[in-house]
Amino acid sequence: MVSNPPDQYSQLEQQIRTIASGIRTAWSKIGSFKVLDENLAPEGLKPIARSISWLIDQITVQNLRRYHDEIGFERIDDPPHGLTQYDCVIKLFGDTRSYYLNVKTSLTITGRGGRFDISKAPRLIKMYRQNPDLVLLVAIIKLDI
Repeated sequence: MVSNPPDQYSQLEQQIRTIASGIRTAWSKIGSFKVLDENLAPEGLKPIARSISWLIDQITVQNLRRYHDEIGFERIDDPPHGLTQYDCVIKLFGDTRSYYLNVKTSLTITGRGGRFDISKAPRLIKMYRQNPDLVLLVAIIKLDI
């Protein structure tokens, strides 16, 4: 017999879908772009995602903030400093919960077998000990270089 999840889980699942949709919408507005002028790197970039991951983090967070009204987010807050396990905090209209977003970058050439390892495990454990109800979401932005 399959039982329905409690309302709180259904509501959380819907909020996560809202956030995922918002991220997709923001990236659809960004579209494709050049990371670097070919004259600066005449041999091109090596297909290593971490070489541009910070840039992708910034583009994602800043465009979520830029389009927050349109995609249904109340606001996007930055972490208190740059050494956190997340890139921004998302607040949705009418929701008292905060959603912590960690942006990861992956290349389309890695397929689904790539390593999406999340380092900083001790700090993640500390975060959850301090706030057991914390919702940490990981957005994997797939790039084609």
